[in-house]
Amino acid sequence: MSADATVINAAPHREMLSWIEVLEGLMIELPKQRRGIGDNLQPITEVEVQEIKHCIVILKAQPVAPTAPDAVKAAGSTLKKIGEKLGTYLDACLLEASKELGKKLVSPHWWALWYALMKIVQSVGAWLP
Repeated sequence: MSADATVINAAPHREMLSWIEVLEGLMIELPKQRRGIGDNLQPITEVEVQEIKHCIVILKAQPVAPTAPDAVKAAGSTLKKIGEKLGTYLDACLLEASKELGKKLVSPHWWALWYALMKIVQSVGAWLP
């Protein structure tokens, strides 16, 4: 990889690491969040929480010029899948809230978690050639 390619990839890599810091902070707060609609749905499973943590480890370990691009792509794909599932949950919450406004409000934490996941996925896509 040439020096120019490394410079081009540095900004998305920094952005990804910055969003990972945000995501890590959100993950710390995750156990404190209330459950979902009807208090019987959790937007993401414990397995997905562990997958997110595993993806964070993979992405943080990579230098600006990734040494394991397949692992990075897989981590990005996993985060995208979980983010899309969370987005579907948020859509359902908004639909429910529109039916009974004020009865159930979506925790801002879930919105922040979804946004951080999507921003990491976006920066991984911009970072990899």
